[in-house]
Formats: sequence, structure tokens, C-alpha cells
Amino acid sequence: MPTFRQRLIATLRAARPVLEVDGVLVAGSEVPNLLERGAASTPPSELDDGFRVPVPRNAGLLLEKLVTERSGIKGDRDLLVALGLLMVAEPADIDELGGAYARLPADLKQTVRSNLTILTLLERLPDMPNPTQERARVGALLERLERSA
Repeated sequence: MPTFRQRLIATLRAARPVLEVDGVLVAGSEVPNLLERGAASTPPSELDDGFRVPVPRNAGLLLEKLVTERSGIKGDRDLLVALGLLMVAEPADIDELGGAYARLPADLKQTVRSNLTILTLLERLPDMPNPTQERARVGALLERLERSA
């Protein structure tokens, strides 16, 4: 039976004509499965040489995970995906995230800060980034956003 990633790559191959249209982006929970450093695309060797999957930038992906209210195991897993994005974020990504956060309405800013607070309390889940080892990183982002709120 093919793995999730193999099924995802097969789907992207089938959708290649659509993905090559200017302005089309792949978005959603499958995107972190495609990311290279800098959120550029999936490695061409897994698709066809030269075929790149257009995805949003890291800051946008991270903000989407933090601005959405979810609960239960799905919510925890989404926050751990956000943690994974934060772990590979570069200073420019954090600056971009801060700028986007500053433009949010007050209620969505509160949602972002609440989700970051929840993330600092989560325990480790199998096959997910370990939040107990990244609490300082999450706390630093939370402090930065609180200063700008």
C-alpha cells in the first residue's frame, strides 16, 4: 500500500497542468509534507526534474495554522505542524509573520496568541515535532507578538 506521501506525489503529478498555471498555489494541511527549507517546493527528484509545486511562504503557512481555532487531537496536530514550520523558519520568515500578525484584527491576534500558549503546554505526539524541546522558541515568538499587539 502506498504511503501518504506517495499518494500525495501521485496526485500532484496528475494535477501538474493546473499547478503550472501562474498564480496557483497548493495550500492546506498537505503542504508541510512537501516543504524544503524555505518552503520552496517538493524535491524535483520525487516528481519530475524541473517540476516545482508552488506553495505559500513559510510565514503564511505558519500564520494560517495559528489563526485557525481547532480542538482535540486535530487541533493539537495542527499546532505541532505550526511548530515544525517555526523550527525551520528563518529570521526573515519571523519578520514576515510579525508584519502579517500586526495587520490582523484584534480577535485573530488573540487567537494566534492563544494557540501559541496552548502549544507551550502540549506534550509530544508520535511522528510530530517535540514541543517540550521547543518551548523557548515558541515563548520567544509569543513575547515578540505580545509586544507588537
